[in-house]
Amino acid sequence: MQQIEEMRDNVLSGKTERFRTLNATSDCPFTTCDGSGWIHREDTHYHFLPPEEKRKTFHIQYLECDCHEVRQEKRKLEQTLKQAQIPEKFLDAGIKNFDLTKYQLDESRSAAAYAKRMAANFVEKFENIKSTGKGIYFYSRKKGSGKTRLAISIGNALLKKHGVVPLYTSATNIFSEIQSTFESDKSTVQVKEAFMKAKVLIIDDMGVEKSSGSKKGSSNWNERTMNDILEYRMNNNLITFFTANLPISELTSPTLYPEGRVQSRVNKMAYELHMPEESVRDREAEEENYQFEQYLLE
Repeated sequence: MQQIEEMRDNVLSGKTERFRTLNATSDCPFTTCDGSGWIHREDTHYHFLPPEEKRKTFHIQYLECDCHEVRQEKRKLEQTLKQAQIPEKFLDAGIKNFDLTKYQLDESRSAAAYAKRMAANFVEKFENIKSTGKGIYFYSRKKGSGKTRLAISIGNALLKKHGVVPLYTSATNIFSEIQSTFESDKSTVQVKEAFMKAKVLIIDDMGVEKSSGSKKGSSNWNERTMNDILEYRMNNNLITFFTANLPISELTSPTLYPEGRVQSRVNKMAYELHMPEESVRDREAEEENYQFEQYLLE
């Protein structure tokens, strides 16, 4: 009883802090709220009020935490990235967290380190680079080598640091999106112009698509379509990033773009960067499957 009286006297006299924060956790980067963005603050005077006063008193206050704005900005950024068609698993992909230790071979780590440095410098020097329209062509014959992740990491960084919204797509999706307008109410011109006029365009899996006829019956429709997009981007100095499982020189394959116009434009528009010939995706899959197995066996 005496301890309670001392506590009461300390609180009412100001010796002890009148307000105290409730439920603060590490979910808040400032550890001042429970991660919701709102601080729950209790007025400890409440505990020493008469019962009738307690019934009329609101002793819990809700104050906006410093992390509230941070979280709103993060949600806004994630929404923008989703509108840019960035895949969910790459929303948090960054150049800094591009992990070189995932590569086991020395030559792979060396190649990945070089690519990471080039990516970081591109973002750092973007204001000087953007007027040139020069992008990067990431390639390695090994699937899952980190090409897509690093290309998207640059796109994410350009949005965060320079406010430039990237547009992500695969080469095959470009054709399927445009072809889907042939028998619908969607505007073919508008869909095509989205790829042509994006401030930064990331074309994933260049070379996976095969040159074929469209529903309109033209045998070289893919090549003409891709050429139109790249021609506009090249002439207007719009930056394009590519990922591929083959070097630029092989884009002239008979099953891809045999006329050579696409290859010539890509060669002009992007610096060719050889990524490691090692799959980190396969190793990640093995580790995840093992952990999943262990979880099921618990």
